[in-house]
Amino acid sequence: MLKFGVVTHNDPNTCRVRVKFAAQEDVVSHWLPVLQQKTFQDKFYSLPDVDEQVACLMDERLEAGVVLGAIYSEVDNVSVTTKDKLYVQFSDGSVIEYDKVNHKMTADIKGAAEIRASEGVVIVGNVAVTGNITATGTITSNQP
Repeated sequence: MLKFGVVTHNDPNTCRVRVKFAAQEDVVSHWLPVLQQKTFQDKFYSLPDVDEQVACLMDERLEAGVVLGAIYSEVDNVSVTTKDKLYVQFSDGSVIEYDKVNHKMTADIKGAAEIRASEGVVIVGNVAVTGNITATGTITSNQP
């Protein structure tokens, strides 16, 4: 059965949470796995925060189940109101967004950003830089 509740504890090592169910204030679940998109060869990881509202698929006795995901509520409003964006906002204010209509990806990172590629990074298109550029290797150009 589908049940709604609030996360009371989370375990980052096992990607499980405990949930207090709305209709049964004194009932806290056993440790429940959190549904992920992939876990075998490709890995996804996202864990609901303590006090986050979640939807769970539970057995009749509320003894076993799985967390299907977090849900928006009056307290936790929807951040983006369009079907044309993929949007991730982190608690520090950093945002990663892709706008399918304008074909634009934006990353607003509140700290440092790092890209690592074992075979190099290629940028095709114009590059605009606001700020300083520091290089620890050779800079080459095919322009005179």
